[in-house]
Amino acid sequence: MPLFTMLTAMNSINMDTFSEACVEGNVKAVLEILDTCEHQQDKDKVMQGQDSKGDTPLYLTIQNECSNVTEILLDNMTPETREESILLRNDSGLTCFHHACRNKDITVAKLLFSGFT
Repeated sequence: MPLFTMLTAMNSINMDTFSEACVEGNVKAVLEILDTCEHQQDKDKVMQGQDSKGDTPLYLTIQNECSNVTEILLDNMTPETREESILLRNDSGLTCFHHACRNKDITVAKLLFSGFT
């Protein structure tokens, strides 16, 4: 089974392997999965995948206060993917920035927009 197909196969709680590693704050698994992607576009696809609620792995790391994984994801995104991911709204109409603010996480809120011009 191709790696990307395996990574996006949904498990019993409707969450793919990569998103699950992000939710758990599993740095090792997140890095291993990203390292298996041959091209940047493959990394972007894995990082931009949305679950049944429209949440991306980035959104889930912020929601679950896994700032170490949030930083890894942002560091591995192209500037375009980073901007799209930060501004993308889930099914509830919320962005990553909304959730960082809800968590009162100033560090993550600043991190989301570092590098924007």
